[in-house]
Amino acid sequence: MQKTHKLYEKDAYQTDFEGVVLAVTEEKNGYAVVLNQTLFFPEEAGQKSDLGYLGEAKVLSVTLADGIITHHTDKPLPLGATVSGKIDFAERYRNMQNHTGEHIVSGLFKRLYNYDNFGFHLGREDVTIDIMGELTREDILRVERLANQAVYDNLPVLLHYPTPEEAAGLSYRSKIEIKEDLRLVEIPDIDLCACCAPHVKRTGEIGVIKLLDFIRYKGGVRIHMHCGTDALRDYHARYEAVAHIAQALSLKQSELAEGFDRFYRSYEERGAEIAALKAALAKEKAAHIAKGDEILCLFEKENDPVFLREYALCAMESHGGTVCLCAKKEEGVYAYILVSEDMDFKADLPRINGALSGRGGGRGTSAQGQFAATEEEISAFFASFTPTKK
Repeated sequence: MQKTHKLYEKDAYQTDFEGVVLAVTEEKNGYAVVLNQTLFFPEEAGQKSDLGYLGEAKVLSVTLADGIITHHTDKPLPLGATVSGKIDFAERYRNMQNHTGEHIVSGLFKRLYNYDNFGFHLGREDVTIDIMGELTREDILRVERLANQAVYDNLPVLLHYPTPEEAAGLSYRSKIEIKEDLRLVEIPDIDLCACCAPHVKRTGEIGVIKLLDFIRYKGGVRIHMHCGTDALRDYHARYEAVAHIAQALSLKQSELAEGFDRFYRSYEERGAEIAALKAALAKEKAAHIAKGDEILCLFEKENDPVFLREYALCAMESHGGTVCLCAKKEEGVYAYILVSEDMDFKADLPRINGALSGRGGGRGTSAQGQFAATEEEISAFFASFTPTKK
């Protein structure tokens, strides 16, 4: 089958086209359609494919293999027919903004730090760049400032198709060796990179580039970024979140960082006070427990793990021996804490969990987990249970 003619390489802004259906194959979740030519950019170069329609058929994704572009649709198309295609240009333009922004950012990391981009992912919601080298927050902010200056300068985004001889004399970024049909995307004084994806004509169309979180990844860093409409949408979401928090704390947004610090200190102080009160309550409740030789089963409404642990230890001190403290999580399910002066839970816990449909772990003289059993079943089991002594 002949290779698909790539119309998107000629004009990234074209939205409508016509193509002849060369093949239609039914597949698991729809149909695979091949045309003689297409505007649909396939999943390639780290980004998701274009979306849109071929006639009445919805294009769900587009793939490329051996020069043939396959459109995965929800409906079949007539073999040999000429069909009209229309891409979702809002999604295409979002990809163009983000991908051109990535070229600027990756080009600057290469020029400033000689770090290569070894990974790029442009999904439906997220964009990441993987840079091969250690970077600080200050390094990333520096690149972000210079990247946005390149946007403000409204530089041209140029496409070149050099011959092999011309390419041999050029220095450009490329993750793989390309021997034929080399396509270079140039942003003057910023980047020269081999790339097959659609791009904006000038950097000003990107609007803004924002570098977000970053983590260490495979010896370098992975950076999350947004450009253009994605950055605007992200700003709106963050603004609404900040406005909501500022209103809840009765603060101006400009005072929020300092106000949050005060709020968090107060939260920690109250948390310490509550923990002390719960510890006192645990000791008070346990003080009324009499000494005994049986395994003591206690059932508590409070689900706070710190309180339950303190209560179990205090109860063991008052009662002696072994205590099983349970707190109801839902109907027929209880979280448990087991503490003992003399029981070896490494040996006994498998028997206990097996009898009460439990799961959990422990060793030595303490264990915790949950039982899928009723209060009556738990009490009856421990009333007749004979533990392994240490």
